[in-house]
Amino acid sequence: MPSPVPTAPERPFREHTRAPLEAAVTLQFEAFAEPEAGFTANVSTGGMFVPSAKPPPVGTRLRFEVELEHGAPPVRGLGEVVWIRLQSKGPDQPRGMGIQFRYLDPESGRRLRAAVSYRWQVEALDEAHRTMASSERVQFGLAP
Repeated sequence: MPSPVPTAPERPFREHTRAPLEAAVTLQFEAFAEPEAGFTANVSTGGMFVPSAKPPPVGTRLRFEVELEHGAPPVRGLGEVVWIRLQSKGPDQPRGMGIQFRYLDPESGRRLRAAVSYRWQVEALDEAHRTMASSERVQFGLAP
């Protein structure tokens, strides 16, 4: 029997930092015959968020494949829905499900760690560029 639906404020602090990463994902839920295709919104080495109009109940187990790079083998594993968001809270918080990874084969784990690390490096560079550009606008009197 699924447990009560955890919501964002009730969830404990994340053990793994998520990187914004939109990647094609295929989910095969244990109770459904047909796989469901979608996209991740963010991924960490411990799980992922997948937007979904009708997320399955907390506790639902699944198989997944995430295509981190076009043409590369997908990251495959087993997961479990650990929280759901039934109502959208804006464009950055759509309806969907938080999936915790329960099993990744060693090669999938290695590729996932590399992809998340790379994505965080890109995000850090983007933030540094935004900060520099903002400082330059202020320095030259171009800021509003």
